[in-house]
Amino acid sequence: MQASLAELARPPFAKKVQSKPVFLGKHLPTG
Repeated sequence: MQASLAELARPPFAKKVQSKPVFLGKHLPTG
């Protein structure tokens, strides 16, 4: 899970996030 946080700080995280909409919903209030 720590890797996810590190990726969030980086720009490429957006590409991985697109594949995981659930992950965004949990961290962001968009979901």
